[in-house]
Formats: sequence, C-alpha cells, structure tokens
Amino acid sequence: MLVEAVFAWPGLGTYAFNSAINLDLPGVMGVGLVVGVIYLVINFAVDLLYGVLDPRVRLA
Repeated sequence: MLVEAVFAWPGLGTYAFNSAINLDLPGVMGVGLVVGVIYLVINFAVDLLYGVLDPRVRLA
C-alpha cells in the first residue's frame, strides 16, 4: 500500500483499503482470498525448492 501511494500505482493494496473503508465485504474477502492463495503457492514452491537445493533434506 505504501509503494502504491508513493508512486501512484493503483493495485491490490489500494483496492483492499478502499473496500475496507467502504465496507465492501466481497472486495475484502476477494483480496483476502487472493493474498492467501499467493501465500500458499509461494510456501509450496519454497518447500519444493528447499528439497532440491539442500541435499541433506532429501528422502532416502
């Protein structure tokens, strides 16, 4: 949100803020869902890469 405000880029943070201010519950839930899915995908990718990059973690 801070980067969006400084550089005047409309984005997900601005949308979430405006949705929360206007009590737009589907907008808030949608942003929460998108952020949650992105978080899960990144964590899953890191778990897969951790096993590839660190040989001590591989299964026997």
